[in-house]
Amino acid sequence: MAAQTEEIAGLVESVIRPLIDNPDDLVIDARETEDGSIFVEVRVNEEDAGKVIGRQGRVIKVIRTLARAAALPRTPMSTWSCSINGRLGSRSRIHES
Repeated sequence: MAAQTEEIAGLVESVIRPLIDNPDDLVIDARETEDGSIFVEVRVNEEDAGKVIGRQGRVIKVIRTLARAAALPRTPMSTWSCSINGRLGSRSRIHES
């Protein structure tokens, strides 16, 4: 599942990089947790945090939805967690039907 974790990190980066003014400050750390979940930590310049989160969290919710959709074809159950600049954003569990 390491390849899948790298793919999701690449997807998240490709969505976030065009949104921010300071792309050199973008750091994405994606890793598998002990329970098989994928944890993605996004660090951006403080000036860009609002652009990544969006009004009422709309942008980060879309990014989360894209990452979950990318994980589903290969993972029957996946958990997505996202931290932006150290603040835990969203966590959701997806079950394949």
